[in-house]
Amino acid sequence: MVIIVIGLPGSGKSYFASRLSEVLNAVYFSSDQFRKKNFSGMKYSMNEKLIVYEKLLSETLKNINNGKNVVLDGTFYKQSIREQFISALLEINQKIIFIEIRAEPELIQERLKGLRKDSDADYQVYQKLITEYEPLTESHLTLFSRNDNIEYMLQEALEHIANNS
Repeated sequence: MVIIVIGLPGSGKSYFASRLSEVLNAVYFSSDQFRKKNFSGMKYSMNEKLIVYEKLLSETLKNINNGKNVVLDGTFYKQSIREQFISALLEINQKIIFIEIRAEPELIQERLKGLRKDSDADYQVYQKLITEYEPLTESHLTLFSRNDNIEYMLQEALEHIANNS
């Protein structure tokens, strides 16, 4: 099973996805970690993004072939990027569950002011991506992140996964 956690910078998707992978004992892959590992002086160019997502897909397929569940963490803001994953995973009859993480713009702005472990995305990157974001058309769970509701989010996600596995 592959769980794709999508959301804009500062939404809380990385914190949620990493915690979800721990609860599920699944492999966790972050687009931010792949980007940081493969590019110095990140520009968030489309070319960089495509390379990062190709690497994410490759590593996901390797782990699925080894019998592991995977939680992916990335913006996945373009339908064409999501389609690559859907196509590759359906080809091997792999179950895909989408979870979208959202947060209030004021909270996102506050979160993006501080340093974050793996992401250099700031509020300017968020503002750019929000104009380019293509809504998720696949069946999915939407969770709203606050600074105090991670346990609730995890519980909702686990129920959704159980009902859609």
